[in-house]
Amino acid sequence: MSPPRKQKSEKPIVFLSHSSKDKEQLALLKQELDGRFGNSVTFFLSSDGESIPFGANWVSEISDALANARLMFLFLSRNSVDSKWVHFEAGHSYGNNIHVVPVCLPGLDLNEITAPLGHLQGFNLHSEAAMGNLIEIINNEFELRMDKAFTLESFRRIFAPTILEAETFFGRWGEFVSFLRFQGSIEGPPASTKFEAISELETAFKETGVSVGRTDFAPHSQQLEAPGALLRYRTDYAGQENSRHTIEGTFAPELLHLYVPGLDLWNRRRAAYKVEIVIWFDSVQVIRESPAMTAKLYQSEIHVATSGQLDFRGLKFRLPWDQSSPTLGFAYESELGALPLRELLGILFQRRVLTVKERGVATGREWQSMIGL
Repeated sequence: MSPPRKQKSEKPIVFLSHSSKDKEQLALLKQELDGRFGNSVTFFLSSDGESIPFGANWVSEISDALANARLMFLFLSRNSVDSKWVHFEAGHSYGNNIHVVPVCLPGLDLNEITAPLGHLQGFNLHSEAAMGNLIEIINNEFELRMDKAFTLESFRRIFAPTILEAETFFGRWGEFVSFLRFQGSIEGPPASTKFEAISELETAFKETGVSVGRTDFAPHSQQLEAPGALLRYRTDYAGQENSRHTIEGTFAPELLHLYVPGLDLWNRRRAAYKVEIVIWFDSVQVIRESPAMTAKLYQSEIHVATSGQLDFRGLKFRLPWDQSSPTLGFAYESELGALPLRELLGILFQRRVLTVKERGVATGREWQSMIGL
């Protein structure tokens, strides 16, 4: 004989649907909501260790909460947007006339959500002001009048790890970037060739609020260094009539966003010499052979520009398939901060032009889980 079904709670229930990978930030958010509504509303979060008592039947408890809820917030992230369980909870609730509201956590935009969830009215939870939308919806649903204001400190306390990832230059793809390197050079007679890249870069970084340390090893060899960044200048003599001046920089992906404004300022001011940028990947492999690569990219925004070059929204880049460590290179002609590099990397991974190498025992479909696809 099956146990009797629980009686409907006296307090209205708000079901917080989410991926278990997002449980830490959702538990903090639930604490904020509990503090705001007190005993007026029950917030059901299956992973918080409180909504489902220890020893209880997990599926039964979730079924009871879904049966008695009047409102569901469907928290979507890279971890949950393709989750079959999250889609099941949303479909079940919508079919039972429960008000379902998609809420995109930092790092995911509502515009990226496809049907059927994309047809539901939702919002991006990307700021403290957006947190007030949760309160407003609950107030309207249950005829309450709780304060909608949240502080920036509260928002950052809850979503700090996700915000940090979103603020980094490569976003979610930064995990697979080893470093970014650029190189510029110019040749000419020593007396007439003016090349002051180190001084120009030092000035540009200072003007954009970044402090760097400078070391002058010799008149023809200088270095700038800061956390996650190293830049070097040297002069190579090819005889008394000619010399080659070279500037090289290496940046860690975690802090690259701090240096991009200074680099772009320097790039706008620099003399007419070429600068190349190369992104080096970590634990990533590129599909072999050019025909296989371009077949994967068929009917995407990436197309063949010239021999050896591809084009994405005007950015011409190289993705050599015949080297052991994959790289993506392009000329530094436009501002780094304006280039659609996140979107480009997204397509390359989604089309499996780039795939994640084995990490431990991860193979096959598991690489998609590692990058949230």
